[in-house]
Amino acid sequence: MNNMWKKFIKIESAPITASMAKEVIDNSGKGLNAFDLLLAFGVALTFLLLLIFTAPDIGYTRDEGFYFEAARQYIGWYNELADNFSRGKLGASFEKANIDRYFSYNWEHPVLMKTLFAFSHKLLHQKLQLFSLEGTAYRFPAMLFSAFLLILIYLFGRQAYSRLAGLGAVLTFALMPRVFFHAHLACFDMPITFFWFLCFYLLWRSRHSRLCGWLAGAAWGLSLCVKLNSFFIPPVYLIFYFITNWKKLPRLKIGRVKIPIPRLETQFISMAILGPAIFFVHWPYIWHDTFTRIWQYLSFHLHHVHYPVEYFGVFLDTPPFPIGYPFVMSLITTPVALLLLFGFGFISRIISAFNPEDSSPKSADYLVAINLIIPFILIALPSTPIFGGIKHWLPAIPFLALMAGWGFHSIYQNLRSFLSPQLTSWGISLLLMAILICCFFI
Repeated sequence: MNNMWKKFIKIESAPITASMAKEVIDNSGKGLNAFDLLLAFGVALTFLLLLIFTAPDIGYTRDEGFYFEAARQYIGWYNELADNFSRGKLGASFEKANIDRYFSYNWEHPVLMKTLFAFSHKLLHQKLQLFSLEGTAYRFPAMLFSAFLLILIYLFGRQAYSRLAGLGAVLTFALMPRVFFHAHLACFDMPITFFWFLCFYLLWRSRHSRLCGWLAGAAWGLSLCVKLNSFFIPPVYLIFYFITNWKKLPRLKIGRVKIPIPRLETQFISMAILGPAIFFVHWPYIWHDTFTRIWQYLSFHLHHVHYPVEYFGVFLDTPPFPIGYPFVMSLITTPVALLLLFGFGFISRIISAFNPEDSSPKSADYLVAINLIIPFILIALPSTPIFGGIKHWLPAIPFLALMAGWGFHSIYQNLRSFLSPQLTSWGISLLLMAILICCFFI
């Protein structure tokens, strides 16, 4: 078991010495070591504490009110489940009428996050009293997933590009005003962004690890339990799969046409088995009238109500909406520093693609590009309802941050060739980070 996990994480034992300062920048595409894990968890913990301490300053949103009420109702079913178990009447909790009594509220969304909100409130506010405010206790699970997302962004950036690229990506992502705001909320937007990124990180790693293939199936199942975005993960992955495996795929000959078909690989099997199973088990409301209620859930979002939006003085309340809506909204809500870093990183990656000496995996570039583009395209379709703005393409933003992180790395490499050799790698890196933070807050 230990060997299996070591293969998954690729931990290398290496002392944390002064010589590591140069490795932080230049040592790309290699296994993680203790320094990487400490850095990733340290940044995530700092971000989590920052979210907790600033939570009282963030007002409660409209959606949170519905999810607070859902959490209050759902916890009643679990309390009754424990009572029925102690009295030997466990079956009563699983009767349709009893399940509907608790779970018919807010049936239009899966219940994973709302259930976590409920248990967080019960444990951290009512029992342990770690949070004096009920709202902070409800919000804590989403804050936790936001912090975990930073770990994943760093790990991917580190393994695909370099340590500084990973750290730059984490910094640019965490300091985005809209990310910082949504990371506080007891909603589904940051959790689905976490699970979207987790799925693609594991699917990217599954090329060389069966364990990652099985974990990808479980991750997709959990993403289905969070929000509807998760249904797009398999088709998006298929695009990546066909691009990176095109020459190696077997062909099905139909007449004169040879059609490439995917191999029956671990990740496909695990997603087909674990995904639907986890989704079904997690949601008591669909245990009865299963297909009717799943269709009811899908139909609600396929025909979602259109919320009014004022867009450059034009009142929009029915489709078609402007194709440029998500792109324009992103431009005017994203710090200029990040946009410049993204542009620099994107151009740099294109140049690197034609550089034979560049050893970073091209599969990572394909993965980033696909996940950066498709969430925007889905919202840009004229028929797509606009009912919340920028939060609906948040899954693309970590990949934008990765390109900004590479821009961070590229700027560092250029500075090294011009500045005095007396400036250490750490000195230049810290200087860049200070400048970046100033760009976000000044």
